[in-house]
Amino acid sequence: MRVARVRSRAVLVALAVTLGAAAAGAQTPRDPVRDEAVYARVIETVADSAIHRLDFFPARSQTRVQLLFLSANDSIAVLFADLGRRSLGAAVAVDEMIGRFATTGVPDDLHGLHAELISALGAARSALDRLAAASAGCQMAVSSMQRCQSPFTSASTALTTAYKRYLDARVKIREQIRDTQTDLPEFRRPG
Repeated sequence: MRVARVRSRAVLVALAVTLGAAAAGAQTPRDPVRDEAVYARVIETVADSAIHRLDFFPARSQTRVQLLFLSANDSIAVLFADLGRRSLGAAVAVDEMIGRFATTGVPDDLHGLHAELISALGAARSALDRLAAASAGCQMAVSSMQRCQSPFTSASTALTTAYKRYLDARVKIREQIRDTQTDLPEFRRPG
C-alpha cells in the first residue's frame, strides 16, 4: 500500500510539473520584433503577390482600352475575351492568396491595419470579377453604354482604387513596424 501511495504521489508531482511547465510556456511573452519580422515577410511574399495579380491591367492600359469604345470592330471582341480570361485567372489566384494571408499570425498592434489589407485584397478580388463580367459584356456590344462602357469604366476604377487602398495600408504598416527596427521593403511595381 505504501508503494502505491509513493507511486501516486510521484504521478501527481510529475503531473504538477508538466502542468506548471505548460502554464509557464503559455505565459511566455511574445517577441514583437520576431513577430513583426515574420509578418513583414508574409506581406512581402503573400499579400504583395496577390496585389501583383492586378498588374496585367495597369492604369495606363485602362485608358487605352476605353479609347477602343470609339472604334468598335470585330477584333476588339478578342481583346475583351483575353481581358476577361486574365481577370478570372487573377481572381482565382487572389482568392487563394487572401485565404493564405487571412490565416497569418498578426502582431497585436497591427490587427486594424491587417484588416485594411484584407479588405483591400477583397476589393481587388471583387473588382476582378466585375472586370471579367464587363469584358464579357463588351465582347457582345462594345458600343453599348449600359452593357459595356459604364460597367467597364466602373470595374477599372474599382481595380485602381483597390490597388491604391492596398498600397496605403502597406505604407502604414511599414511605418508602424519601424519602431522595432523591422524593415518591410518598399513595394515594387513591375517595369
